[in-house]
Amino acid sequence: MKKKKALIVDDSKLARFVLKEMLFQHGLDADTKESAEEALGYLCTHKPDVIFMDHTMPGMDGFKAVEAIKGDPQTTSIPIMMYTSKEGEMYVSQARALGAIGVLPKQLKSVQLEQVLQKLNLIPTPPKEEIAVKENIPPDGEIPPKEEIPPKEEMLAKGKIPPKEKVPSVQPKKVVKGLTPTDALFTRDADALAGLAQSAEHSVAVNMFRPLLQDLLKEQRQLIRQDIKKSVAASAQRFKSRYVVVPIIFVTLISSTWLIYQYNDISSKLGDLQQGARDVVKFDATQERLLEARVFEESALDARTQAEKYEEEKNTLLATLVWAFNNNNTVPYSENSLGEKALTILSALLPALTDASFQGTVVLKSFMAEFCVVEDEGTPFSECMLVSSELSESIEFINYLATLRERGNPAIQVRIENKGKLEPLVSYPPASKVRTAGQWNAVSEKNNRIEIGLELDRKGVALN
Repeated sequence: MKKKKALIVDDSKLARFVLKEMLFQHGLDADTKESAEEALGYLCTHKPDVIFMDHTMPGMDGFKAVEAIKGDPQTTSIPIMMYTSKEGEMYVSQARALGAIGVLPKQLKSVQLEQVLQKLNLIPTPPKEEIAVKENIPPDGEIPPKEEIPPKEEMLAKGKIPPKEKVPSVQPKKVVKGLTPTDALFTRDADALAGLAQSAEHSVAVNMFRPLLQDLLKEQRQLIRQDIKKSVAASAQRFKSRYVVVPIIFVTLISSTWLIYQYNDISSKLGDLQQGARDVVKFDATQERLLEARVFEESALDARTQAEKYEEEKNTLLATLVWAFNNNNTVPYSENSLGEKALTILSALLPALTDASFQGTVVLKSFMAEFCVVEDEGTPFSECMLVSSELSESIEFINYLATLRERGNPAIQVRIENKGKLEPLVSYPPASKVRTAGQWNAVSEKNNRIEIGLELDRKGVALN
């Protein structure tokens, strides 16, 4: 059976990750997009079974995205749930008016998500028998009537005492002894987690009142001591007898000992509560670190993949650019090898490379050829004297290079190479098969040319 697919649209990576994990636990695969624009592009080639849409995102917000999706006949049938921290009846009404089927909070519970997926028929609904067992309903679906109790006056008249109403006893929560917070994380024991959370809340409350409690105990001890001293002094003056003073002192010692015991007992309980709070904090920190580690790993993988893809696309683009500029770059014998043609290429290429953030060297290569210099192209080739073209620069080209050195982009260098006549583009025919000077010069014109190449500084890549 093919798994159902969900699309999560949210600019928060953490929110996307949490919801994706919850959907995976319910048997759904999920793709994620961080903006509404990316989601609309995704829907051009994919059709998920449900969309979870955040509201507040950079660029297009969630409502506009819902309106666009519902306005497209290809995607109008896809159910959309708003997955956002916004709430209120007014917001829910606006979302439904635009086509969303409901609103889910960011603090989403697994039970809520399960109910939504069941209503959308994305996961199977449990049989009625299982629901009856969970809700303690008899199999026949009928709830037995409560036992009728006669009126109190009637029972008193018959000499009977009406039964006392039973008060349902509160069962203490199950506590798993010896279970550490880390164990609770991996066993998913709900009772243990609830106990730890309750202990943390209690500890926080006690920590707030602990200084006040300590001050009150100290104050009470001081007042009792003062009262005892006054009582001892008054009794000594009244009775002038040591037999009366000794019992009072004895009572004073007992009272002081009891107060110290009570104070130490309270301090011990406060210490235990603090330790419980520290354990819960460690548990929360462990869970958060695990989540952050997985999010960071996913982000690093995405960044590396995007960087490799960008680098590959950039190299392909530069190679295409080089190929385009190297077409039809022949230079007539009568012109400077580095003249108008070279100036046209560089003046168009360098701004394009600057816009593409290119860093490296532009290599301008000049290739020479041998010509039969005659007035009549029909002259027999046997009468020709072959003359090689020479590397020469026009005044305009020299001035352009000087301007580049002063005002050009320092990240882009220009290097000129003279390749001579050792690398012809088209092979020369054997002299025995050439009849006229025109036939030879037609080949020479193709070989007398200029070409460009790019050398990337970062990886030493050469694009010719």
